[in-house]
Amino acid sequence: GAVAALGVLHERAPADDKTRALFRLYDADGDGIVSPGDVRALLELVIPGEGTGDEAAAQERRAIIDRAVEGTFEELTDVRFRRARTDQDATDGGLSLEQFAMVASDLATERFTTFF
Repeated sequence: GAVAALGVLHERAPADDKTRALFRLYDADGDGIVSPGDVRALLELVIPGEGTGDEAAAQERRAIIDRAVEGTFEELTDVRFRRARTDQDATDGGLSLEQFAMVASDLATERFTTFF
């Protein structure tokens, strides 16, 4: 149940399990690829401001999300990462689980932990 699902957050949970869980969180549409659209959907859920009726605030929120999505994929597909990619594993600007794991495993281990 819920307790078992939270086990991945434990400090002793394997890094691979944490990376897969983080990947599933980012893969908003469940297609097996973390795309810019997936990251945008996640950010739209967690960045407040939608529906306030304040158009200036809504524009600012959209700009923040646009910069965050662009910056995230720019960082994830930098020169080091592009060297590791091949034409065979190209995913139209998105990341497969393997590609995501290459760049996010340290993040998953460091930041995706709750101390019980």
